[in-house]
Amino acid sequence: IIGEEGDKCESERMWIIDPIDGTTNFANLGFMYTISVGYYVNKQPVFGICYDVADDKMYVGITGQGAYINDEKVTVGVNNRAENEMLVDCAVTTLESWPSVAELTKHARGHRSYGVATLSIIYVALNKVDVYVSHGNKCWDYAGAVVFFNECGGSYKLENDFFTTKPNRCIFVKNKELIEKLW
Repeated sequence: IIGEEGDKCESERMWIIDPIDGTTNFANLGFMYTISVGYYVNKQPVFGICYDVADDKMYVGITGQGAYINDEKVTVGVNNRAENEMLVDCAVTTLESWPSVAELTKHARGHRSYGVATLSIIYVALNKVDVYVSHGNKCWDYAGAVVFFNECGGSYKLENDFFTTKPNRCIFVKNKELIEKLW
């Protein structure tokens, strides 16, 4: 089991758990936080579950079987919005440390920071947000949402090992060309 505040631990079968993704949102707002669980075998995703507690939505991804919201299968297409129509999700600290993302936000429709990695990744999967970038996520921040994301045709890149418990620079998009442009 790898959990928030834990050390790196790898084995054949891994549960990666974030009991509250979006802790500040939970404490200050009372919404926009999730419980996130990912299950991996031989470092390959099997399934991921992200429960948006306040909105009572269960996001489930099962490798090779699809993505579901509250037991309803999700079907979404590719996202090829022009830069001036894009919504970019990242923290101000990420903008300060990632010049190409800061440049994109100057031309984009808007910039948000939802403060909950799992929902940000899911919003990209659902084409609600075009780009989610972070310079400080750890494996429990994305492990549960990645399976849903993969099943919706998303692309992502991580600077370091997927299973790291150290801050990891990452980008999640539905338009693959954006990864190389922003990386």
